[in-house]
Amino acid sequence: MAYATRAEMQSRFGEDEMGTFDASTVEAALGDATVEMDGYLGGRYTLPLDETTAASPLLVRICCDLARYFCWDDTASDRVIEAAKDARKMLAALAQGSMVLPGSTGTPATDLTEPEYAERIGPAPVMTAEALEGL
Repeated sequence: MAYATRAEMQSRFGEDEMGTFDASTVEAALGDATVEMDGYLGGRYTLPLDETTAASPLLVRICCDLARYFCWDDTASDRVIEAAKDARKMLAALAQGSMVLPGSTGTPATDLTEPEYAERIGPAPVMTAEALEGL
């Protein structure tokens, strides 16, 4: 399920602009935007989001801005490009937890409070502080 609809895009950007694209282009763009959004949100929130959260104005706005960018493709104006960049910044903030979904009742997909450590596998390092001492 997409986070926004064609009607919401028409409401935001006007019939003149949205009338430029056929229905299949807009639906594909909304689908692409939703997939990208899920890519960011899936690391932090359990997907699919509940209906109330998924319909939040913030997610609708992000989806519309990304879908608009996808509709215009290579001919997007600077304004459309900047809106898509801003949408991606908000998605990154949501994924990192520095921004939260308004009204979210979902739980994080993973416990992000405990750090995970990587294990080093391989030979011992050649350049250590001790080896470089006195050079």
